[in-house]
Parts: sequence; structure tokens; C-alpha cells
Amino acid sequence: MTTTSTPNPTSTTEQPCSLRTLHSGAIVLKFVGPTPPDAFTQILKELDAAMPVSGARLVWDLRLLVGHNPEVRRLIIDFLSKHRKRIFSIDVIVPDSNAIVRMVSATVGLAVGIKINLASRFEETLQ
Repeated sequence: MTTTSTPNPTSTTEQPCSLRTLHSGAIVLKFVGPTPPDAFTQILKELDAAMPVSGARLVWDLRLLVGHNPEVRRLIIDFLSKHRKRIFSIDVIVPDSNAIVRMVSATVGLAVGIKINLASRFEETLQ
């Protein structure tokens, strides 16, 4: 399993973005707190380098994400649009109680033409 993190200048405990590759080949991105656009840009570069040429399975863990940033949403849409042919599936983990992030996740999927599977627990993405 490979792990990289983008530093958070305001926190000494948890990074705003991290990426790890599971033994299954799935690439997990985890977001904590508010994620500044510069940190998000960096993690997308790391994701691009980690993704296979085709068949990428992405898991976006948004359980600890705070807020919704339209600038970051635009970065996601641009990235997914550019790399759509490399992606097999996207699972987004977000609590049922976070309706706005669930709605935005589904809308992003519609915008780029990729079905995004919503889950509330990590275990649901392993199916």
C-alpha cells in the first residue's frame, strides 16, 4: 500500500488530503476538514501519477470533509472530464447526514458522465 499526503499548514495532526493505493489496486483519496484549492491541486497531480492507463477504481472518502468549495468542485469536474477514459468506477463515501455533499457528488457525476456510487461506510465500497 502506497500513501502520500499533502501538507496542511494549519494542522499538525491530520493532512487535508491523502492518497493511498490498496492491495486491490483501488486508489483511496481521503479529505479532512476544509480542503484548500492548492492542496487539492497537488493531490490531483498525485492521483494522475498513481492512476493506471485504464480501469482505475477510485474511492473518495469525504466523511471528514468540512464545507463545500465551488472552486474545488470545478477542479474535480475538470480532472474527471480529462481522465474519464482511465476510470472504471468512483465510490464516494459521505455520511447520509451530509446531504449537500451527497448532492454535489451526484451532480459532478452527471456533469462528467461518470456514475458515482454513494456510500456511507468504507465497507460498502468493497462490494
